[in-house]
Amino acid sequence: MQRLIVSFYFTLFSLSLWAAQCAIDPLAAYTTLGGDASDSRLHVVADSSEGDFNQAVFTGEVSVQKGDKHLFAPKVDYSHQEATLIAQKGIVLGMPSAAIRGEEGKYEISNQIITFGQSDYYLSPKANNGEGSKGTAKNAVFNQRTHIDQFQDVSWTTCNRDKPVWQIKANAMTLDHNTNRGVARDMTFNIANTPIFWLPYFSFPITDARATGFLMPSFASSEARGIEAVFPFYWNIAPNQDATFALHPMTKRGIMVDAEYRFMTENNMVCLGALGYRKIENTNINLVGR
Repeated sequence: MQRLIVSFYFTLFSLSLWAAQCAIDPLAAYTTLGGDASDSRLHVVADSSEGDFNQAVFTGEVSVQKGDKHLFAPKVDYSHQEATLIAQKGIVLGMPSAAIRGEEGKYEISNQIITFGQSDYYLSPKANNGEGSKGTAKNAVFNQRTHIDQFQDVSWTTCNRDKPVWQIKANAMTLDHNTNRGVARDMTFNIANTPIFWLPYFSFPITDARATGFLMPSFASSEARGIEAVFPFYWNIAPNQDATFALHPMTKRGIMVDAEYRFMTENNMVCLGALGYRKIENTNINLVGR
C-alpha cells in the first residue's frame, strides 16, 4: 500500500543537499603544475631530438611547457611555420582549467586551440562542492581564445571515473566559460549503468553563480534508502529572492518532491519556506518531521 504525505514547513535555516563522496581523479594533479601564463616561450625537455628551429621531432620522455600549459608524451612533432605541436602514443596535457589524456593530440599555439581524439579528461572544480568533473570523449576541443570547450560522444560526471554512481552521456556537449553554462544534446542520464531519462537538450551550470536553470544533481546510497538522487531546478526570482524545486527519488522508499523558497529581509535575515510531497512505497517507515 502506498502513502502520500504532503507537508509544509517554514523555518529560518538553509537546506543543503548532500553529494556522493568521490576519490581524487589521477588527472587532477596535472592542473596544478603552475607556470606563468604570460610566458610565450616554448620550453622543451626530451631524451633526444632531430631537426632545427623550424621543424623538430622530440622523442623519449618529452616535456613541453608554454606558459601554464604542460604537455607530456613519448614523441612530439613541432612545426614553427604552422605553429603546432602534434603528439601521439599516450599523451597528457595539463593546464589550470583542465587535463586531458589520449593517444593523439594537437596544439595550435597561435590559435590557442587544443584538439584530442579519443581521450579521458578532467575539468578543474568550479562548483559541485569543490569537486572536479571528468569523463571520456571521442573528440575534444579546448579553445583557449573563445573560452568554449566542445566534446563529441562524451560522458561527464563529478563522481569516480571508474564505475561512477551517476554520469551524463551525450552525443555532443559544449561548456561555455563566458556564460558559465554547459549544454548537452541527445543526453541520457544514467545511475550506475542504468539509463534513467533522456533529453534532447539539457542546460546546466558549470559554476556556482546564481542563474535560473537546472543545478547539478547529487547522489548517495544506503542500506535503508537504496540509491537516491536529488535533481534540483533553481529559479533566480530577484536579488533577494529565489526558489529551488527538487525531485528526490529513492529506490527503496519512493519519491519525494520538494519546493523551497528563500528571501532576505532588510535586516539580512534569510527566511525559508518549503513544501514537500512524498510518495512512500513502504508503510513501515517511520518519518521524522522537519
